Amino acid sequence: MMRTFHPKYERVSYDIFAGEFYVTKDQSILISTLLGSCVAVCLRDSIAGISGMNHYMLPWKNDLQSITQMNDGRYGYFALDYMIQKMVQQGANPNKLEAKIFGGGRIMDKSSSQISEQNVRFAKAYLEMHRIPVLVDQTGGFIGRRIFMFPDTFHVEVRTIEKYDGREPVEIDKPVGVERTRRTIGDVGKTS
Repeated sequence: MMRTFHPKYERVSYDIFAGEFYVTKDQSILISTLLGSCVAVCLRDSIAGISGMNHYMLPWKNDLQSITQMNDGRYGYFALDYMIQKMVQQGANPNKLEAKIFGGGRIMDKSSSQISEQNVRFAKAYLEMHRIPVLVDQTGGFIGRRIFMFPDTFHVEVRTIEKYDGREPVEIDKPVGVERTRRTIGDVGKTS
């Protein structure tokens, strides 16, 4: 995880990477991550004011290891279970959680399609099994995504990353209420 200051939003930003999650009561920060075939689940208990985001790579391990021994945030089951556990420890009520799901894009080739689809199916099944309503499902497609979650409002800004005619990936900046603009990956994080 990397802690930075995001000048565009004038907030401290916690950038999480694959296998990580962040849970907070702090309503003045920003949590972000970059997704391809990986999935991020954002959770919030609006009454307790506790939010969290994770970033997992695979739904489960492909060997015979017991699911109870999978204490690795790269795998969806552990990533979601552990994040919810940490939220409850901070005062969240698991019956009051709401979710938003992002990612699961097919950005490389056809082989990543199965991984991305499995990641998305797992997140939806897990949340349904735990009766956590999904408010936003922005998954799939042939795109990557950079997401920014605002704990105070539970708004998640999504910037898509696409390939055009075999050229370098381009980030499409889609802030709310502003026209779409294109920026190359090298420009990510800079303000205009």
